[in-house]
Amino acid sequence: MTNLFKPGVNLVEQSIVHQDERGTFSNIQFDVHWSEMNYVESVSGVSRGKHYHQFSTELFVLLAGLLTVESASVSFNSKGETCKSSLTQQAFHAGQIFYISPMTWHCFYLQQPSKWFAMMSTPHTTDNLDIIKLD
Repeated sequence: MTNLFKPGVNLVEQSIVHQDERGTFSNIQFDVHWSEMNYVESVSGVSRGKHYHQFSTELFVLLAGLLTVESASVSFNSKGETCKSSLTQQAFHAGQIFYISPMTWHCFYLQQPSKWFAMMSTPHTTDNLDIIKLD
């Protein structure tokens, strides 16, 4: 099973289970229960996110488009203040699947109009909105 709690932003490897003239059937197994699924469409030239989740792991299935994810680990100093590590960038294109671990600040920059599914390990409700904005 895939360990989705490896820190940061990570590409999910797909195992080809069957391939023939009709196409390919791939398999991904997880050790995480997905509690929420969202569908997102976004125009190019915008950014989305600029936040982190304290408890939730997010899984993204990029259906169409091209985007860059800027990310940084989040921690707290001895005074309890939020700190970000150095920023890293990773580009993802249609057909790729990636996840973002808890305590990872992230921002999406859209190079093309894009569509994706976003799955959450913890549902976001009014009482449990695990979205912490941080510029």
